[in-house]
Amino acid sequence: MRELHFQEKMDGFQMRLVSESTKMYTHITIIARNDMGESFENSTKHLTFLLHPEIMLGRATKKFNRKNPYGIRFDWKRKADMI
Repeated sequence: MRELHFQEKMDGFQMRLVSESTKMYTHITIIARNDMGESFENSTKHLTFLLHPEIMLGRATKKFNRKNPYGIRFDWKRKADMI
């Protein structure tokens, strides 16, 4: 399991990206939380052997940006701290 914490806040939200890989699937969860306690979480599942990791992240990002109710524009290419 990998977890990335983004240094810069995006639209007032602190972003985290969590990915977990099994032999067949990669699960990517994007979590947004602000100082007021509001949060939004979106998970996606991709076939590990079929897609390049950047394509999986791009698809997860597009889905997150479409579905979040706060209008957050998440960009996974920004600098992050890996945990």
